[in-house]
Amino acid sequence: MMKVAILALAAIVSIVNAEIYTFCNPSQSGYALQAKNVVLSPSVPVSGQDFGVKIQGTMASDLTSGKAKVHVDYAGVELFDNEVDVCAFPGFKCPVKAGPIDLAIVQNIPTLAPPGGPYTGKVELLDQSGKVVTCINFNFEMGGGDNSIDHPDAHVLHDSIINEVNSDDEATWVAHRSPVFESVTIAQAKTKLGAVGIKRTGVHTRATNAPDNFDSRTQWPGCVHPVRNQQSCGSCWAFAASEVLSDRICIASKKSVDVILSPQYLVNCDKVDHGCQGGQLAASWSFLKDTGIPTDKCAPYYSGETKKAGQCSNQCADGSSFKLFKASSYKLLRGEAQMIEDIQQHGPIEVGFMVYRDFMAYKSGVYTHRTGALLGGHAVKIVGWGVDKASNTPYWTVQNSWTETFGEGGFFRIARGRDECGIESNVVTGTPAL
Repeated sequence: MMKVAILALAAIVSIVNAEIYTFCNPSQSGYALQAKNVVLSPSVPVSGQDFGVKIQGTMASDLTSGKAKVHVDYAGVELFDNEVDVCAFPGFKCPVKAGPIDLAIVQNIPTLAPPGGPYTGKVELLDQSGKVVTCINFNFEMGGGDNSIDHPDAHVLHDSIINEVNSDDEATWVAHRSPVFESVTIAQAKTKLGAVGIKRTGVHTRATNAPDNFDSRTQWPGCVHPVRNQQSCGSCWAFAASEVLSDRICIASKKSVDVILSPQYLVNCDKVDHGCQGGQLAASWSFLKDTGIPTDKCAPYYSGETKKAGQCSNQCADGSSFKLFKASSYKLLRGEAQMIEDIQQHGPIEVGFMVYRDFMAYKSGVYTHRTGALLGGHAVKIVGWGVDKASNTPYWTVQNSWTETFGEGGFFRIARGRDECGIESNVVTGTPAL
């Protein structure tokens, strides 16, 4: 818990020096703690190394006890949201009298924090009465040596990671040099991620009386549409949402309406989300409900090459009549039981999960995170579930948007019933409007 708070303070140091922070209150005058000088040595934090933090300022009133609330996101994924005793910081002994404060901290940054960014966060300090002493929003990047295997310019596929997975007796999957990520840097690999606000709650609502295996592809032949390619744009959120709605329209209409809908229209026109910089699962479904999207032939995908959104247009590129397909409603699900029930009744669902570096080397089997830093959040489509015969591991069958050359023909399997990488914490589904 202490390391979490220290990491966030390290972030404050970086952004205070760079002057790219903001106080939660537009005027710092509203806070009892007036921060005047924050210094980090070294000036750019590096994971796995010791650093020193010195915070100087003035307290307007006595502090006998208090709490520090720390929230930090990395690449749109929640790393932590914790609360600690502010008086437990080394060198910060309570009670503290009103007046000058000079706080020095030395700590090691956890290796979980990869180089680069973006890191965003919020630190809120409360006094003994619960009053906010100070509150800071910040953005920062983590440093890393140029020769580090975790440097943003290093290749995302690394033999040490692949060998570690394949030599792990407890691993239920096989790693290899995936052709999708061969010669691709960590920074470039992150452009394929784009699910914002993904977190792991650890929900455990196990399903009972459900079949051991289920696959939407065989339950509704022809309605689960082919694997697609989002390319170098963080539009996974748009692909997963449009694909689930496409499949469900086909299923609900008993194949009388069989269309592939446009992720590009979501990227261009959904202004709540952020195009190639990512999107939120629920927000995209709100757009599908309130506005809707046309077919892929009407608004074909091109942001994978341009790496940015285009202009929102209500005219079809192929000259056909412009028609929007909508969801009549959408809802959030949590846990295995709700997910299985919804898939079995209505078809594929959209999920978001935390992507770690070892996932980029996935070849086959039932994925569980074994090694490597967090890279970001990713949205995908679950089409079914089963139990792996070799390892007796329950799994979800998931359709990705990284071409058929990734994993098992464009699909992967991931452990089920344990909220692996948050995949059972970030679930949304909808009903098509026919």
